[in-house]
Amino acid sequence: MIRTNQGGWWHVKWLWAVPVGCGALVVGCLGLLVVIALVLGVSLGGVLAIVFGAMKSSGAYQLALNEVRQSSAVVQVLGQPMQAGWFVSGSVQVRDGSGKANISFNVKGPKGSGRVFARAVKVQGIWQLTYLAVRVARTGQLIVLVGGESEETEGEENTAALKGGLPFTILSCS
Repeated sequence: MIRTNQGGWWHVKWLWAVPVGCGALVVGCLGLLVVIALVLGVSLGGVLAIVFGAMKSSGAYQLALNEVRQSSAVVQVLGQPMQAGWFVSGSVQVRDGSGKANISFNVKGPKGSGRVFARAVKVQGIWQLTYLAVRVARTGQLIVLVGGESEETEGEENTAALKGGLPFTILSCS
């Protein structure tokens, strides 16, 4: 008795061809999604690195960080060496030789951590702090280094900064 192939290849092999074909399609789609996610992740990461790098390279940030590191009151509570956190929030606006900044960032030392709140103005190319304070994370104590205690509640912007609620923005016009 001779058997003839009445349906062709598909008739004989469909039972394994359908799951394998669908599986290949699913794997291909997942691979495409992974590639898209990686591209978006790298792009977003690059943008964030540029923004935070620009904030950290600003004169206002550098001045505030140096003052905090040199403050005996802060060193006594947080210890040395003191490291700044990765993220800076607030705003830095610069135009020609003048500007203003309202920023906050975390610092950490061997004894504890805190959040730095700084306001500065740039006059004739030189940054000057108008307010600088550190809120100690463990106790909530506010160590004011520049400016008065009354400046803490001197307006909505200051209150938001002290609570850490400012979004980050950079405005730089030359």
